[in-house]
Amino acid sequence: MPTPPRCPDMTVEALERYDFAAEMKVQPPVSAKLRAGVEAALVVNRLAEDVDRGLKQACGAFLADVGAKADLGASSDPCGALVQAIAAARARLGANAAVVVDVVPPSCGAALEVVSECAARCDPTLAGPPSRASCEAGELQGTCDALCTGSCDAASPGACRGQCSGRCDGKGKGTCSGACNGKCDGKPTKKGGAVCAGVCDGTCDGAVLGSCAGACSGRCALIAAAPCAGTCSGACSADMKAAICTGDITPPRLGDECRARCDAQLAASLSCAQGPVLVRVTGATDPAAALAFRSAAEKHLPVIDRTAIGLAERAPGVLAEVRETVDAVQAAVLAALSDPVAARQVNGCFAKLFADVATAGASLQGNIDLAVAVKASLASGGPGAGATFVAPRATTPVKAPAPPLRAPAASAR
Repeated sequence: MPTPPRCPDMTVEALERYDFAAEMKVQPPVSAKLRAGVEAALVVNRLAEDVDRGLKQACGAFLADVGAKADLGASSDPCGALVQAIAAARARLGANAAVVVDVVPPSCGAALEVVSECAARCDPTLAGPPSRASCEAGELQGTCDALCTGSCDAASPGACRGQCSGRCDGKGKGTCSGACNGKCDGKPTKKGGAVCAGVCDGTCDGAVLGSCAGACSGRCALIAAAPCAGTCSGACSADMKAAICTGDITPPRLGDECRARCDAQLAASLSCAQGPVLVRVTGATDPAAALAFRSAAEKHLPVIDRTAIGLAERAPGVLAEVRETVDAVQAAVLAALSDPVAARQVNGCFAKLFADVATAGASLQGNIDLAVAVKASLASGGPGAGATFVAPRATTPVKAPAPPLRAPAASAR
């Protein structure tokens, strides 16, 4: 009987110190595949745990602020309870209440250093420029201390020298998701405002997409290079700080296992710049309840939206890739070790880790579905109430979901 290998601890730090070739008694090419596959599985499993923990915390905080009681029961499912609580809170608004939620979708990306560092660590033969990832021109997002070209997500309402997507505190001209008070397609609206299916020239009580003579709360698509006291998406006349890539990332040339490893790391490191979430409640019989409902939704929905949109675009492709890599790694071990007992012992060290990849996939998809369900509960019909999600049209063409090793671009849903 071959001597059983010493299995490593399943942590990133322990795996980096572990000598796969010596401990598993396999040749370096196979040990490199095994290391990359194990690390990819570990990153995906940790990602699923982090998303589950973060979403539950967000739903729990939303549940505490929504002003309605719900029994968690034995399931301890705060997101499921939140859906019930939102329905109860909406019922308290009255039979004639209507809710409109305007959402500017999050813009998600990842730091180039994540891919570059992962590539260099996974494939030591890469050195210098070949190991560096690059971002397509004009797709960086970060802090610009000079002039920003592209769009600006301001930290606080301010003047917008361009097209405002969000709330305009003053007169504007463009599309309006709420009531327009002024002129609609050149014709005066009735007193108090009216729904305008065309161009609103005046004030809008919902989200606007157009020029804004007042302060813009949301995303400003700049018509010329300008200062940006917030997050700049596009290009900066100086070095952009804390930059992430929201467009296509060109990675180094990597083998399949290292590509899966770095794709998983990329998905785990995504960060999102959330556009504004504006909630309007009309016809409520209880103004205090309406204000509490609006405040809770505007505060907590952006966090949930990151899972419903940002992760939903990224996770499926990464999970499929890691599952394929795990299968390929296990087959490579079987082919490399002539003794089937030794092969089973090596694979046995990582059997649970590899099996947990399928569990992680189910958990990630389940949490994405939960996040979508929470959003849908705000828009669902309820006792005599109606709600609509209105996402202002994107200021740039919407891109299709990106393939592996590409950071997702903003999309409107």
